[in-house]
Amino acid sequence: AVFFLVLWISCALVDLSVPQEKESKYFRLLVKLIPPAALRILLAKVHTRGLEKTPKEGRFLLVCNHINDLDPVTLLAYFQKSQLSFITKRENMSMFIVGKLMHKIRCHPINRENDREALKTILNCIRMLQLDEASIAVFPEGYTSVDGKLHHFRHGDKYCIYPMYDF
Repeated sequence: AVFFLVLWISCALVDLSVPQEKESKYFRLLVKLIPPAALRILLAKVHTRGLEKTPKEGRFLLVCNHINDLDPVTLLAYFQKSQLSFITKRENMSMFIVGKLMHKIRCHPINRENDREALKTILNCIRMLQLDEASIAVFPEGYTSVDGKLHHFRHGDKYCIYPMYDF
C-alpha cells in the first residue's frame, strides 16, 4: 500500500506536456520494481522460449506479438538490464499511472493515423538505439490474442482482412 501511494504521488507530479529528453533514473527504478511484483501478485505463470538468443549486452529492437495486456510488464521483468522503452499507441499515454511511467522512461507514442508523425517516432527510436540510450520494444500487430495463444505475424498485404479486437 505504501509503495502504491509513492507511485501514485510520483505519477501525479509528471507533466506529459514537457518532453522527456533523458530517462528518469527514479522512474526506471520504479519500473524495475513493479513488473516482478505485479507478476507475483497476479500469480502469473510465464513460460519463455528462446530467451537465451536475446542480446546480453548492447541495444536491440524487440519485435513481438501480443498475447495479452501483461506482455509489456513481462518484457520489463525479463529485460531489466536492457533499459527497455516501447513504441506504443497514443491512447496508452492517457492511462494515469502507466502513461506517466512510460513518459518518464521515454516510451514513444505513435500516431497510427498519420504516416509522417509515425515515421518521426520510428526515426527517433532508431536514433535512441544508435546513441545507445535504450533498447526498443514494439508490438506491430497492435492487438492482443483473442484465444490466448501466440500467433504468427500477419504479412504486409494491406488488402487482407483480419479481425481486430480492442478490449
